[in-house]
Amino acid sequence: MKKENLFQSVKNIEIFDTLAAILSAVIIIPAVFAAGLPPTSGPGLTFISLPVVFQQLSGGQFWSIAFYLLLTLATITSTISIYEALTNLFMDKFKLNRFNAVLMVMVITLIGFTAVAASFSGIWDIKILGRNIFELFDWLSSTFTAAIVSMTIALFVGYSAMKAIIHNIHRSAVVTSGFTRYFLVTLRVLAPLSLGLLLLLAMYNTFSAYLFQN
Repeated sequence: MKKENLFQSVKNIEIFDTLAAILSAVIIIPAVFAAGLPPTSGPGLTFISLPVVFQQLSGGQFWSIAFYLLLTLATITSTISIYEALTNLFMDKFKLNRFNAVLMVMVITLIGFTAVAASFSGIWDIKILGRNIFELFDWLSSTFTAAIVSMTIALFVGYSAMKAIIHNIHRSAVVTSGFTRYFLVTLRVLAPLSLGLLLLLAMYNTFSAYLFQN
């Protein structure tokens, strides 16, 4: 079996993923400002600001359908990967078969969906830190959870699972010693420091805003 150059593949993913993100921002943000809309993030940008922008574009209905179709596909693929991890967790920790593990994940998901839907409909009008359930989940995940989980994974892989991962990578890919050092330094030092700094800035912005309001 032919081995692939993992270092080259990772480098290509880094470059093109970053370029795609920058290109999306260059296209979307000026369009939002041109339409006189606030440059909000998350659901506010996706489901409130962007539909108004699409309405003002030539062929906006086509671009709107194409955008939200691609967004749906991206959501489905991301959801599958997340659900697969949860399913395996329940199978390993609770010794469940796959059917029961999937059923448990579906029940938890249904409870979460119900809480979010109820917060929008007014049936369950609960405000936490001035946000409904959906806004609270979005704020926590984008501001704190993503950084905490990413930093934890980087530290775990960098210090506890590095030897096993490098061994498995060597079995199916060409890995240079330079890539190994880069991988090690990134996971043990660069990623935790960067994510920790972002987390501290997010905490400062959040709590300082509440302190100044009070």
